[in-house]
Amino acid sequence: MPKASQRLTLLQTLNSLRLINAFSSDSDSDIQEDIIISYMITSQRYINPSRRYPSHYMSTMNDLQPLSSEMFFQLCRTTHESLEKLVAQIQDDEAFQHFSQNRQCNPATQLAGSLSRLGSNGNAASLGKIGMLFRISNEAIVL
Repeated sequence: MPKASQRLTLLQTLNSLRLINAFSSDSDSDIQEDIIISYMITSQRYINPSRRYPSHYMSTMNDLQPLSSEMFFQLCRTTHESLEKLVAQIQDDEAFQHFSQNRQCNPATQLAGSLSRLGSNGNAASLGKIGMLFRISNEAIVL
């Protein structure tokens, strides 16, 4: 059985109290207060404001640049030059132009993570491991 959220529990309790209060109170001001409180809770999606965590993926490609050619090839399964050419080909595609409040990591980082996953197998290809290595979310590398 799913666990009831804090917000849902609060709404259910508030509705129960409102019913009890409606039968026991003769005052219209109490009912109006209950309606206002109920509206305030139901109009908010979350009880607490969301926390924004800093993202560190923007520095990932800068971290890959100083790697030797052999290490870069072992990690990304391609050379620096080939990766730059591929990025130049795909970076203007609409899939990489994500206009929302959540920034999308740059195409070079997404491509490097995807190539690394394609070149791996077994436990080395896990989304969590590739995501931690390239500091990107798991959803950015699903192929």
